[in-house]
Amino acid sequence: MSSLIVQIAEGENKYFEIKEKYSKTLLKTVSAFANYHTGTILIGVSNSGALIGVQQVESLRLTIENAINDAIKPRPYYEIRTIAIENVELINITVHKGEHTPYTYEKKAYQRRDTSSVEVDKLTYEELILAGKNKSFEELPYPDKNLTFRLLEQELQEAVMLSNLDDNVLKSFNLIHHDYYTNAAALMADKNSVLTIGLDLICYKDDSLQEIVDRVQLKGVSILEHYHQAMRFYHKHINKRDIIKKERRESYEDVPLIAFREALANAIIHRNYNRVGNNRIEFFTNRIEIVSIGSLPTGISESEFVSGVFSNQRNRILADLFYRLGYIEKMGTGIRRIKGAYMDSHSKPDLIAMDNSVKVVLPFVIHGNLTSKEESSIYHIASLKPEEEKLLAFVQTNPGVSRLQIEAYLNVGKTKATSLLNSLYEQRLIIKLGQGKATRYKTIT
Repeated sequence: MSSLIVQIAEGENKYFEIKEKYSKTLLKTVSAFANYHTGTILIGVSNSGALIGVQQVESLRLTIENAINDAIKPRPYYEIRTIAIENVELINITVHKGEHTPYTYEKKAYQRRDTSSVEVDKLTYEELILAGKNKSFEELPYPDKNLTFRLLEQELQEAVMLSNLDDNVLKSFNLIHHDYYTNAAALMADKNSVLTIGLDLICYKDDSLQEIVDRVQLKGVSILEHYHQAMRFYHKHINKRDIIKKERRESYEDVPLIAFREALANAIIHRNYNRVGNNRIEFFTNRIEIVSIGSLPTGISESEFVSGVFSNQRNRILADLFYRLGYIEKMGTGIRRIKGAYMDSHSKPDLIAMDNSVKVVLPFVIHGNLTSKEESSIYHIASLKPEEEKLLAFVQTNPGVSRLQIEAYLNVGKTKATSLLNSLYEQRLIIKLGQGKATRYKTIT
């Protein structure tokens, strides 16, 4: 009972609604809870949290039971109890998440949006129908019969020593069902016409978002290509650095590779492919933000998502293939692995669940309580040679310079410029971004 008093004091939320008295608007919330997640409705409490109580409790309980049984289709599983707090009688209704969605009130289905119960849109209604049939978008038939799987075949050959990716193997992976390809097959195929989904990779010069350093947009290609392109983008724009600990040099990435890999795989295999839009991965000067289309899968709460203690896969076929290919570890451990990668860092990842997307923010690693700039003080700037000091000052005032620009500024050749850059890099005074001709240098900020 004490927990209920705390709930009342904290006020309404996605899983808890209070009402001063019964009205039929309560039935919208019953629909919302039955469609998405178990929740509680408490009658006899004012909006300010004052205990008002209800009169003629047994009669009102019967009225509510009849209203739910008559108005909500199909009938949901719920419990009604009379409880007393401070000698005031209240009615407590617990509505359980149902399996036969959509649960409708007056032929409309509802969902919780913060503290309100709102009607779902047409697309969400269709998703509820699929869920009620225990089906997902990835299982539905795909109309094109001319799909190729060269990339998938190559990777399965390397991962599980597969000799040939024939129709029987595709059936075992649920990419073929009966005589048709599934949507999962289309997403895995080398090329497809699912042009309503894609991936945007963007690297910004700074947080103003005004200048884009690099950009890649993917559509109509395998989600395996999404994964590989994103990994290449990571290695191109995230620097691997050294820090001295107890007279020993240790290497680490500005953003832990394992954290990025897990967040990337989660964004691909857990996104809602029934929704139009591109997943987005943005690289900033101090973090990476990964945004996946779609809210959390039905049946998992925000707290369960953030803690990583429970996982509910939206796309089981895709998740199984990514697991077999070795791109994810044991099912349901991604969030915990992301957090584990930051165990020794002062900065921590941020996990944000929104109504139409899920965002994972991976900050640059900061050891202990030191900022990246303070870490660089481990290396003695006073010991720099005059040419190194001149180069450092140039890079400080001209972030993102190339080796050719440095050669022109210092009036030296490639060998000398490379030697000076390597010296500053080894002393942890500059970082290197990109590879090959796209390589740029900047100071630690």
